[in-house]
Amino acid sequence: MYAEAIAISSAAFFGLAAILLKLGYRHSTPAVASIIVLSVNVTILWLASAAFVPFNLFLSTAVLFFVAGGLLAQGVARTLQYIGIDKVGPARNHTVLGTAPVFAGMLAIIFLKETLSLKILAGTALVVIGVAILAWEKNGRKWQRKHLLFPLVAAAFYGAAAVVNKTGLEISPNAILAATTATTSGLAGLLFYSAFTQKISKFRPGKALPLFIAAGLANTAAYFLNIEALRAGNVTAVMPLIGTQPLFATVLSHIFLKGIEKITFHAILGAILVVAGAAIITAF
Repeated sequence: MYAEAIAISSAAFFGLAAILLKLGYRHSTPAVASIIVLSVNVTILWLASAAFVPFNLFLSTAVLFFVAGGLLAQGVARTLQYIGIDKVGPARNHTVLGTAPVFAGMLAIIFLKETLSLKILAGTALVVIGVAILAWEKNGRKWQRKHLLFPLVAAAFYGAAAVVNKTGLEISPNAILAATTATTSGLAGLLFYSAFTQKISKFRPGKALPLFIAAGLANTAAYFLNIEALRAGNVTAVMPLIGTQPLFATVLSHIFLKGIEKITFHAILGAILVVAGAAIITAF
């Protein structure tokens, strides 16, 4: 149960980070948030690496997989996720992100030879239905259905990154090494993209800075626990539990985002179905 407990803890911290980000978006942008959060990740994780990771491990071939996983998840997926939080709110965004276990599970079955079962199929169906209910929420909302594509594409990249990172962890099973390398490559890729598109010139966190730093601390804990859960368990068992983020994001949105994000019946039902589907997948 160790991997499962770590995965649920990761989901809780991811949910908390989403709320802090949404509060910060009143004063800044998702692009700025991505850079600040990743910078906090990298700073903390390199300090941990200096204390606990032998230098020779950074010369392992596993690092290549962690770099690739970092570019997929920390560079691309995280940016799309943060845009989604801004466009549709933390609860809806994380409900759609709950499809990441589906992508991860299918890829793990194909590339890691993990087992497909009836429970996985049933759980996947519930996840899809949950997202569909969310997408067909009635008019009167302040967001557009097309904006759900941001977290959906992010979920696909997160799923792919989980399989890539798991491959690296089978070579070198060190969670701090994996998290440090992945976040560093993600930050490097994001800074390169921002400089190339000249978006770095619009880096103005303003009053959002303390909220983004707090989100970075929560996200650092979440991501490290994510990697540790992948190290200790199978992708098809761990990712669905990490996918319970919608439950935490919905509850925290109701508590802290009153007047900013309206939590509807569709949002609650969608989150419940996604989490139920994740639980069924885990039970296999």
